[in-house]
Amino acid sequence: MNFASFLGKIGPTAGIGAAWINAGVDNIDARNRDGESTGTLRTSENLFMLSFANRFTEDFSVGLTLRGYLASFAKEIRNSFTIGLDVGVLYRLALDSLSKLSFAVSVADLFSQYRWDTTPIYELQGATTTDPMPLSVRISLAWQRDNLFGLHSIVLAADVQLLTVMLEGRRAVFITEGGALRQSVESQQVRRSEVQLRLGAMVQPVRVLKFRIGIDRIGVQGLPLLESAKPAAGFSIEYPIESVFAVLDYAFVLEPFAPIGMSLISLGVKF
Repeated sequence: MNFASFLGKIGPTAGIGAAWINAGVDNIDARNRDGESTGTLRTSENLFMLSFANRFTEDFSVGLTLRGYLASFAKEIRNSFTIGLDVGVLYRLALDSLSKLSFAVSVADLFSQYRWDTTPIYELQGATTTDPMPLSVRISLAWQRDNLFGLHSIVLAADVQLLTVMLEGRRAVFITEGGALRQSVESQQVRRSEVQLRLGAMVQPVRVLKFRIGIDRIGVQGLPLLESAKPAAGFSIEYPIESVFAVLDYAFVLEPFAPIGMSLISLGVKF
Protein backbone atom coordinates (compact mmCIF):
# COMPACT_ATOMS: atom_id res chain seq x y z
CA MET A 1 0.00 0.00 0.00
CA ASN A 2 1.22 3.50 -0.86
CA PHE A 3 -0.18 6.88 0.10
CA ALA A 4 0.64 10.57 0.00
CA SER A 5 -1.21 13.65 1.24
CA PHE A 6 -0.94 17.42 1.39
CA LEU A 7 -2.72 19.97 3.60
CA GLY A 8 -2.61 23.74 3.36
CA LYS A 9 -4.39 26.89 4.53
CA ILE A 10 -6.55 29.19 2.44
CA GLY A 11 -7.03 32.45 4.23
CA PRO A 12 -7.56 32.70 7.99
CA THR A 13 -10.36 30.13 8.36
CA ALA A 14 -10.26 27.69 5.42
CA GLY A 15 -8.08 24.79 4.41
CA ILE A 16 -7.57 22.50 1.43
CA GLY A 17 -6.13 19.03 1.15
CA ALA A 18 -5.26 16.40 -1.43
CA ALA A 19 -4.48 12.72 -0.93
CA TRP A 20 -3.71 9.58 -2.93
CA ILE A 21 -3.94 5.97 -1.70
CA ASN A 22 -2.86 2.97 -3.77
CA ALA A 23 -3.25 -0.73 -3.00
CA GLY A 24 -2.85 -3.83 -5.12
CA VAL A 25 -1.99 -7.52 -5.31
CA ASP A 26 0.38 -9.10 -7.85
CA ASN A 27 1.17 -12.68 -8.87
CA ILE A 28 -2.34 -14.08 -8.32
CA ASP A 29 -2.42 -17.66 -9.63
CA ALA A 30 -5.09 -17.92 -12.35
CA ARG A 31 -6.65 -21.30 -13.17
CA ASN A 32 -9.44 -22.53 -15.40
CA ARG A 33 -12.32 -24.82 -14.45
CA ASP A 34 -10.10 -27.88 -14.85
CA GLY A 35 -7.59 -26.52 -12.35
CA GLU A 36 -4.94 -25.84 -14.99
CA SER A 37 -2.78 -22.76 -14.53
CA THR A 38 -3.48 -20.01 -17.06
CA GLY A 39 -0.93 -17.47 -15.86
CA THR A 40 -0.96 -14.77 -13.22
CA LEU A 41 -3.34 -11.93 -12.46
CA ARG A 42 -2.96 -8.59 -10.75
CA THR A 43 -5.46 -6.16 -9.31
CA SER A 44 -5.06 -2.60 -8.08
CA GLU A 45 -7.16 0.24 -6.74
CA ASN A 46 -6.44 3.95 -6.42
CA LEU A 47 -8.28 6.55 -4.37
CA PHE A 48 -7.83 10.26 -5.10
CA MET A 49 -9.26 12.82 -2.67
CA LEU A 50 -9.62 16.58 -2.81
CA SER A 51 -10.90 18.23 0.38
CA PHE A 52 -12.02 21.68 1.43
CA ALA A 53 -13.09 22.85 4.89
CA ASN A 54 -13.99 26.14 6.48
CA ARG A 55 -14.32 27.25 10.09
CA PHE A 56 -17.40 29.45 10.19
CA THR A 57 -17.03 30.23 13.89
CA GLU A 58 -14.44 29.37 16.53
CA ASP A 59 -16.50 26.30 17.40
CA PHE A 60 -18.15 25.18 14.14
CA SER A 61 -16.56 23.82 10.94
CA VAL A 62 -17.84 22.15 7.77
CA GLY A 63 -15.84 20.09 5.28
CA LEU A 64 -16.35 18.48 1.86
CA THR A 65 -14.29 15.80 0.13
CA LEU A 66 -14.50 14.75 -3.51
CA ARG A 67 -13.41 11.13 -3.99
CA GLY A 68 -12.27 9.49 -7.21
CA TYR A 69 -11.92 5.69 -7.28
CA LEU A 70 -9.99 3.94 -10.06
CA ALA A 71 -9.96 0.13 -10.01
CA SER A 72 -8.28 -2.42 -12.27
CA PHE A 73 -9.62 -5.96 -12.02
CA ALA A 74 -8.32 -7.79 -15.12
CA LYS A 75 -6.51 -6.71 -18.26
CA GLU A 76 -9.42 -7.86 -20.46
CA ILE A 77 -11.90 -5.67 -18.55
CA ARG A 78 -11.93 -1.91 -18.87
CA ASN A 79 -10.92 -0.07 -15.69
CA SER A 80 -13.76 1.27 -13.59
CA PHE A 81 -13.81 4.89 -12.37
CA THR A 82 -16.35 6.46 -10.04
CA ILE A 83 -16.75 9.72 -8.14
CA GLY A 84 -18.15 10.07 -4.63
CA LEU A 85 -18.72 12.81 -2.08
CA ASP A 86 -18.11 13.13 1.67
CA VAL A 87 -19.70 15.74 3.95
CA GLY A 88 -18.81 16.38 7.58
CA VAL A 89 -19.42 18.87 10.38
CA LEU A 90 -17.42 19.49 13.57
CA TYR A 91 -18.43 21.31 16.74
CA ARG A 92 -16.06 22.09 19.61
CA LEU A 93 -17.20 22.94 23.12
CA ALA A 94 -14.74 24.46 25.61
CA LEU A 95 -15.36 22.93 29.04
CA ASP A 96 -12.78 25.12 30.74
CA SER A 97 -9.44 26.73 29.95
CA LEU A 98 -7.65 23.34 29.75
CA SER A 99 -10.22 20.90 28.34
CA LYS A 100 -12.65 20.72 25.44
CA LEU A 101 -15.19 18.36 23.90
CA SER A 102 -15.42 17.77 20.14
CA PHE A 103 -18.46 16.33 18.36
CA ALA A 104 -18.48 15.36 14.67
CA VAL A 105 -20.88 13.81 12.15
CA SER A 106 -19.91 12.70 8.64
CA VAL A 107 -21.48 10.97 5.66
CA ALA A 108 -19.03 9.30 3.26
CA ASP A 109 -19.17 7.69 -0.19
CA LEU A 110 -22.29 9.39 -1.47
CA PHE A 111 -22.94 8.31 -5.11
CA SER A 112 -19.85 6.01 -5.19
CA GLN A 113 -20.30 2.86 -7.26
CA TYR A 114 -18.19 0.72 -9.58
CA ARG A 115 -19.49 -0.40 -12.98
CA TRP A 116 -18.02 -3.48 -14.70
CA ASP A 117 -18.54 -5.03 -18.14
CA THR A 118 -17.49 -8.70 -18.21
CA THR A 119 -18.48 -9.45 -21.81
CA PRO A 120 -14.83 -9.31 -23.02
CA ILE A 121 -14.16 -12.38 -20.84
CA TYR A 122 -17.45 -14.29 -20.77
CA GLU A 123 -18.83 -13.06 -24.14
CA LEU A 124 -22.56 -13.86 -24.31
CA GLN A 125 -22.61 -14.92 -20.66
CA GLY A 126 -21.04 -11.63 -19.58
CA ALA A 127 -23.00 -8.70 -18.22
CA THR A 128 -22.70 -5.14 -17.02
CA THR A 129 -22.88 -5.00 -13.23
CA THR A 130 -22.91 -2.15 -10.74
CA ASP A 131 -21.27 -2.48 -7.32
CA PRO A 132 -22.29 0.37 -4.98
CA MET A 133 -19.94 1.47 -2.21
CA PRO A 134 -21.32 1.11 1.31
CA LEU A 135 -22.68 4.43 2.57
CA SER A 136 -20.88 5.36 5.78
CA VAL A 137 -22.44 7.48 8.53
CA ARG A 138 -20.14 8.24 11.47
CA ILE A 139 -20.73 9.95 14.79
CA SER A 140 -17.60 10.80 16.76
CA LEU A 141 -16.88 12.24 20.19
CA ALA A 142 -13.50 13.27 21.62
CA TRP A 143 -12.40 14.73 24.95
CA GLN A 144 -9.08 16.57 25.25
CA ARG A 145 -7.35 17.78 28.41
CA ASP A 146 -4.07 19.69 28.60
CA ASN A 147 -1.58 19.69 31.48
CA LEU A 148 -3.00 16.61 33.18
CA PHE A 149 -0.71 14.48 35.39
CA GLY A 150 2.23 16.47 34.10
CA LEU A 151 1.51 15.49 30.49
CA HIS A 152 1.26 17.96 27.64
CA SER A 153 -2.11 16.60 26.46
CA ILE A 154 -4.48 13.60 26.66
CA VAL A 155 -7.25 12.70 24.19
CA LEU A 156 -9.97 10.05 24.56
CA ALA A 157 -12.13 9.34 21.51
CA ALA A 158 -15.07 7.16 20.47
CA ASP A 159 -16.54 6.61 17.01
CA VAL A 160 -19.71 4.82 15.90
CA GLN A 161 -20.00 3.92 12.21
CA LEU A 162 -23.07 2.70 10.34
CA LEU A 163 -22.37 1.03 6.98
CA THR A 164 -25.31 0.53 4.61
CA VAL A 165 -25.32 -0.88 1.09
CA MET A 166 -28.06 -1.82 -1.36
CA LEU A 167 -27.39 -5.11 -3.15
CA GLU A 168 -29.26 -6.82 -5.95
CA GLY A 169 -30.51 -10.23 -4.88
CA ARG A 170 -32.04 -12.99 -7.01
CA ARG A 171 -34.42 -15.76 -6.07
CA ALA A 172 -35.96 -18.66 -7.96
CA VAL A 173 -39.73 -18.61 -8.38
CA PHE A 174 -41.77 -21.59 -9.61
CA ILE A 175 -45.03 -20.94 -11.43
CA THR A 176 -47.52 -23.15 -13.26
CA GLU A 177 -48.48 -22.32 -16.84
CA GLY A 178 -50.82 -24.60 -18.77
CA GLY A 179 -50.32 -27.37 -16.27
CA ALA A 180 -46.52 -27.21 -16.63
CA LEU A 181 -44.17 -26.09 -13.88
CA ARG A 182 -41.82 -23.33 -14.96
CA GLN A 183 -38.96 -21.68 -13.09
CA SER A 184 -38.13 -17.99 -13.33
CA VAL A 185 -35.67 -15.72 -11.57
CA GLU A 186 -36.75 -12.52 -9.85
CA SER A 187 -34.47 -9.66 -8.86
CA GLN A 188 -34.95 -7.68 -5.67
CA GLN A 189 -33.06 -5.03 -3.74
CA VAL A 190 -31.55 -6.18 -0.44
CA ARG A 191 -30.32 -3.71 2.18
CA ARG A 192 -27.35 -4.76 4.31
CA SER A 193 -26.30 -2.75 7.35
CA GLU A 194 -23.54 -3.06 9.93
CA VAL A 195 -22.61 -1.02 13.01
CA GLN A 196 -19.04 -0.76 14.28
CA LEU A 197 -17.56 0.95 17.33
CA ARG A 198 -14.05 2.35 17.63
CA LEU A 199 -12.26 3.50 20.78
CA GLY A 200 -8.94 5.32 20.98
CA ALA A 201 -6.61 7.28 23.21
CA MET A 202 -3.66 9.60 22.64
CA VAL A 203 -1.07 10.56 25.24
CA GLN A 204 1.30 13.44 24.48
CA PRO A 205 3.98 13.64 27.18
CA VAL A 206 5.86 16.48 25.44
CA ARG A 207 5.23 18.73 22.45
CA VAL A 208 7.16 16.59 19.93
CA LEU A 209 6.05 13.08 20.98
CA LYS A 210 2.65 11.35 20.85
CA PHE A 211 1.58 7.79 21.72
CA ARG A 212 -1.66 6.32 20.37
CA ILE A 213 -3.67 3.17 21.01
CA GLY A 214 -7.06 2.09 19.72
CA ILE A 215 -9.48 -0.76 19.05
CA ASP A 216 -11.34 -1.12 15.74
CA ARG A 217 -14.30 -3.24 14.54
CA ILE A 218 -15.97 -3.58 17.94
CA GLY A 219 -19.39 -5.16 17.56
CA VAL A 220 -19.10 -6.56 14.01
CA GLN A 221 -22.21 -8.66 13.47
CA GLY A 222 -21.86 -12.42 13.53
CA LEU A 223 -18.46 -12.48 15.26
CA PRO A 224 -17.52 -12.79 18.94
CA LEU A 225 -16.01 -9.65 20.47
CA LEU A 226 -12.51 -11.11 20.81
CA GLU A 227 -12.50 -12.19 17.15
CA SER A 228 -13.93 -9.01 15.63
CA ALA A 229 -12.08 -6.34 17.65
CA LYS A 230 -8.70 -5.39 16.17
CA PRO A 231 -6.24 -3.33 18.25
CA ALA A 232 -3.67 -0.88 16.93
CA ALA A 233 -0.88 1.16 18.51
CA GLY A 234 1.67 3.69 17.34
CA PHE A 235 3.55 6.91 17.92
CA SER A 236 4.45 10.22 16.25
CA ILE A 237 7.67 12.20 16.50
CA GLU A 238 8.07 15.80 15.37
CA TYR A 239 11.55 17.20 14.87
CA PRO A 240 12.08 20.92 14.20
CA ILE A 241 14.31 21.75 11.22
CA GLU A 242 14.70 25.51 10.92
CA SER A 243 11.19 26.83 10.11
CA VAL A 244 9.51 23.42 9.46
CA PHE A 245 8.73 20.25 11.40
CA ALA A 246 9.68 16.80 10.13
CA VAL A 247 7.06 14.25 11.26
CA LEU A 248 7.52 10.48 11.61
CA ASP A 249 4.40 8.37 12.17
CA TYR A 250 4.41 4.65 12.95
CA ALA A 251 1.47 2.33 13.63
CA PHE A 252 1.10 -1.42 14.08
CA VAL A 253 -2.34 -2.62 12.97
CA LEU A 254 -3.98 -6.04 13.17
CA GLU A 255 -5.91 -6.41 9.92
CA PRO A 256 -9.23 -8.33 9.95
CA PHE A 257 -8.40 -10.32 6.79
CA ALA A 258 -4.62 -10.80 7.17
CA PRO A 259 -2.82 -13.59 9.05
CA ILE A 260 -0.28 -11.19 10.58
CA GLY A 261 -0.16 -7.56 11.64
CA MET A 262 0.78 -4.67 9.38
CA SER A 263 3.25 -1.85 10.04
CA LEU A 264 2.45 1.59 8.65
CA ILE A 265 5.22 4.19 8.38
CA SER A 266 4.78 7.70 7.05
CA LEU A 267 7.01 10.75 6.77
CA GLY A 268 5.67 14.28 6.59
CA VAL A 269 6.62 17.92 6.76
CA LYS A 270 4.71 20.66 8.59
CA PHE A 271 5.27 24.19 7.34
